[in-house]
Amino acid sequence: MYNKPSTLHHRLAHLMRDAKLFTHPGLKRRQVARLIYTNEMYLRSTILRYHGCTFSEYLTRQRLDYALQLMADPACRHLSLTAIALDAGFGSRWTFYRQFKERFGVTAEEYRRGIMSCEL
Repeated sequence: MYNKPSTLHHRLAHLMRDAKLFTHPGLKRRQVARLIYTNEMYLRSTILRYHGCTFSEYLTRQRLDYALQLMADPACRHLSLTAIALDAGFGSRWTFYRQFKERFGVTAEEYRRGIMSCEL
């Protein structure tokens, strides 16, 4: 079957990992479903099955993980947290700050200071 959940999951993972589709603000479930040749219902159930969350939560996780990578990358140290938030696909820095604190229990600034102090 073409829309088998594991196949959809692999196509979704490939699209997110290689194309960094999550970095597009305003990305909709319908757009992603079209890109992986399925419908919204199959996409929704695949994300729920493999990640245990909604599409929106999945995007937020992808974006936060990418923001962490950018913060840890020495080549990106010159980027402001706002630039990192926007590069990761957040529509605003305030959404990024709120989501970051909610997921990691510290602010993005505190996290970044901690990374930098470990490198000294």
